[in-house]
Amino acid sequence: TPGGTWTAQNPTVRNALSNDGTLNVWAINRFGEYVFTYSHPNCSQTADITVRLGGYPGEDNVDGGANACSDNSSVDLFNFLDNNLTNLTADSNGTWSTGEDTPEDLLTGNIFNAMAAGTGSANETSKTYNFIYTVDAVGSCSERSAKVSLEVHRASVPGALRNNIIICSSEDLSNYTNVNLNDYIIILDQNGAWQDANGTNQINPINDSFINIEEIYLNNGAGQYRFEYTVYPTHGVCSEESISVLVQIPEVSAEFSVSDQCSEDSLSFEILHQITHSNQIIYDLDYEIINTENKVVFSGTESNIDIITGNESGASVSHKISLPNTTLTSGKYTIRKKEINTIGEMICDNLEISEDSFVIFNPIIDIPDICYETNLVEATITDMIDSDGLLYNSSKLVSYTITDLTTNEQLTVNDQNISFTNGKATFNIDISSFPESSNDYNITFTSSTEDSSGCINHDFKVKRKPDDIVLNVNIDDSCNASNIELLINAPILMNGQYTINYNVVDLNSNKQVISGVPSTTTGGNSNINIAVNTLEIGLYEVTLQSTQNDITDCRDKTEFEIKETFSIGGTTEKPILEQNQSFCLLNFNSTPPKISDIKVTSGSNLTWYENETSTTPLSTDTTLIDGSTYYVTSKSNNDNCESSERSNVTISFSNPQDITSNNVTPTFCSIDNPTLEDLNTNSSSGNVIWFDSSTNGTQLNKSTLLENGMSYYAVENVNGCEGANRLKFTVEVIAPPTPQINTTTSLCGFENNTLFEIEESVSNTANLELKWYDSEQGGYEISNSTIIEVDKTYYLTSIDEISGCESIRLPLKFSLDNCSTEEYSFFIPDGFSPNGDGKNDYYFIPNINFFYPNYTLEVYGRYGGVRLFKGDRKSPKWDGENTPIGVYFYILNYNKNNKPATQGRIYLSK
Repeated sequence: TPGGTWTAQNPTVRNALSNDGTLNVWAINRFGEYVFTYSHPNCSQTADITVRLGGYPGEDNVDGGANACSDNSSVDLFNFLDNNLTNLTADSNGTWSTGEDTPEDLLTGNIFNAMAAGTGSANETSKTYNFIYTVDAVGSCSERSAKVSLEVHRASVPGALRNNIIICSSEDLSNYTNVNLNDYIIILDQNGAWQDANGTNQINPINDSFINIEEIYLNNGAGQYRFEYTVYPTHGVCSEESISVLVQIPEVSAEFSVSDQCSEDSLSFEILHQITHSNQIIYDLDYEIINTENKVVFSGTESNIDIITGNESGASVSHKISLPNTTLTSGKYTIRKKEINTIGEMICDNLEISEDSFVIFNPIIDIPDICYETNLVEATITDMIDSDGLLYNSSKLVSYTITDLTTNEQLTVNDQNISFTNGKATFNIDISSFPESSNDYNITFTSSTEDSSGCINHDFKVKRKPDDIVLNVNIDDSCNASNIELLINAPILMNGQYTINYNVVDLNSNKQVISGVPSTTTGGNSNINIAVNTLEIGLYEVTLQSTQNDITDCRDKTEFEIKETFSIGGTTEKPILEQNQSFCLLNFNSTPPKISDIKVTSGSNLTWYENETSTTPLSTDTTLIDGSTYYVTSKSNNDNCESSERSNVTISFSNPQDITSNNVTPTFCSIDNPTLEDLNTNSSSGNVIWFDSSTNGTQLNKSTLLENGMSYYAVENVNGCEGANRLKFTVEVIAPPTPQINTTTSLCGFENNTLFEIEESVSNTANLELKWYDSEQGGYEISNSTIIEVDKTYYLTSIDEISGCESIRLPLKFSLDNCSTEEYSFFIPDGFSPNGDGKNDYYFIPNINFFYPNYTLEVYGRYGGVRLFKGDRKSPKWDGENTPIGVYFYILNYNKNNKPATQGRIYLSK
């Protein structure tokens, strides 16, 4: 009954059985008897099917392909059974046995010991072993076998190391210039080759085994260098094998390392060791420090310097030493080895220590303890030296921090530029950000110790001169005043007071007209307004005074006074002048223009300024600057009152330069209509103007046409300022003659005349080349072998062979109807077939236009009436479209020499 389930009693073959009972015996790779059971949910019984599956041993590989290396002790023979089907494999439950010349004891199941089998004698590189794989008979299936021939290849055996090579660099290396590496290994395979693992270039050809150790040391220094002896396999199934010989050239090198230091610091230094071998080194060191005069200034001993390394090569070990208390003055020094005593064994006793130079910095800063009138404190640095121990002679950027030792407030200044001469420099320190009551400070430079300024750390005192009272007078209008404001800014006095007084005096009569009442104060800001609008017209002076009676350190002034003049009723207009004025520098020779050269239309008692708000007058001898703007006021002769507004003028200089050119004798073609603008000129900034003579003469327009043999003169003009020298141009204008033909333009089309035949009739072509074009200007060149066409205009020109200049083009138009009927003839066809086959599809009269260019052809139906076609030279062909087969009539009108028309019949067929 369908719908049941199949199962395999042997679970190893369950994947070969599908649910519908299909068995894929190729999926079973073990021969034997297999039972499969069918069951159904509606039935209490089951049914079994027994399948006896014969064995499949795979395919022989006796033709080769089975390879193993003699260093392989477990070669799986199943790897060599093969077939062409990817889903069919040999059964795994067969039996392996040995064949001819193959020892049985080297085969265990499917594993063969190729290492024990070997390749036979030492001279053999391979040996073949034979095996048989057998699957048993099952039922009616007989026993089957497959054969495997396995080729065992000799493995690579590089040999064994006798010993490495160790040679000290202090030895006489000339004894090691031809060292044979073969002497340092036990070579088993002679087909190996030496390789240079560290790139010393000692091994060149493939069979080279000799190296030059002296050369290795000279080129690469001390260290460890590896050379490998590599044996290459005789077959790809074996890998290459190598053995190494190390060439060791041990060396211990060291160097003193001392940083530049400040004199107040404890001097310390390092010894940096570079070691090329693994070893422990202990030594005692005697060293000394010398100055630039090679005098010993200090000697010392460092005992038990212990160096333990674990690297084969390139180890770096540092040993730090601090000097006992000793004082070295500012300058440059050198520390060097005096003697080394080695303690313990070393592979090579060749320790050297390189000397090192260093600088002791001791710059001195001086800040005088005086009374300072401003917040700028002058400081002087001396004994500033550079990294060579020499006094500094250059500018440098320094950074420092000022600390108020009373309040601990700090100010940092970065990158202040200071210029040194012989190690000395003076610069200003700004302490305006600190309270005036603070006197004690510290300055510390923050540069690195390699810059000797970084050694400065200095305490100093600053006593500032007390601020003076500030008096100011503000007049609302100095030329017509109505109010005066007196401003008083008085610093607070701790032990005294100010007395303030003011008055106004008429300068015409020298009489006091206003007097203030004296007042006292201990400090602060105050304002006093004086109304002066009631005073008569005139010139006045206001005076503001202050006296003080305090006693303060650094006080040197107790009386102060300020005076200002003003007018009542005084007004002055500003000067009048052109706001843009240009000066031609050629007119000033060696003396440049000055303010006194500025032209002023009106205004007296002029005062010049550099800007709108400046209060500092400029001298009239001030040299003018190109592009600058100057401001000017005027003053009244009566009250010397300056105009409240300023006039301005912007100055520009004109300094034309000589014109230059890379071609002052140019050549032009007349047909190009060259003008002065076509001449090559180089100017600096102005315009180029032209004249007809080197001096004076007539100025020429730039569009002036150039004439052959004429000279023209160019000069630069900047804002009307003309240059001193004119540049002469002499031009050549080449105008080849226009060709003239001496032949008729009435031709016969049958003769196929060419343009070349027309050239033969040109009379003025000496030293000239003729060319044809399709347009009056520009266009395309036409070959003179071109056959002349009717109703087309050709342009003939002559060209100067040297300059390439072209003449005016001569237009030529030809007629092709000048054909003799006695010499040539035409015929009138009597039919055509407009059927689209490309043959005789149109009706026309060939070549008639060569005789009668104005002809007309009319076509009518058989019985006259409607005209079907009218043609002429421009539309000569009748296509007979939509016209039935039949006979038609034509009328040919010659329209020449009163020749009568011709009539005839046309046969139209398709």
